[in-house]
Amino acid sequence: MNGAEPEPRSWLNQLAFGLLVLLIFTVPFDDVVVVPGFGTLSRLIGYAGVAAALGDILTKQRFRRPRGGFVWTLLFVLWAGLSLTWSFSMEWSVEKLSVMVRSVGMVWMLYEYMDGSARWRAALSSFVLGCYVCVGGLLMALRTGPLSEDLDYARYAV
Repeated sequence: MNGAEPEPRSWLNQLAFGLLVLLIFTVPFDDVVVVPGFGTLSRLIGYAGVAAALGDILTKQRFRRPRGGFVWTLLFVLWAGLSLTWSFSMEWSVEKLSVMVRSVGMVWMLYEYMDGSARWRAALSSFVLGCYVCVGGLLMALRTGPLSEDLDYARYAV
């Protein structure tokens, strides 16, 4: 450390980071909570987080220069987008590309907002807490029995 005071974080920066932590919390149980007519809760939080992050970037008028693995991620998604020109199944390819673009949004938020050990601890702790939600659901399913008797196999899963 150089002893300089860290730059104060804007409310949009804090909001974007808070939504990122909330998104990370929902990742372990992503498909469990569905918002009717929209998709998963994670998708809703992710879109809100990217919107807050874009607002933060536009407000402060700067962002971290892409480096390392993030550049390779961007190049991969760009290549996947170019592959639409020779795709046999355009509908399937567009669907997979949209998933990749959403994933790049999350990777970008991680790259942009994970800039200190306290933030990393908060994000990793939120993921562990999200895993506890899955464990709680699993224990509840174990206590009450399989989720569906109609299945050929009975399993205890969230």
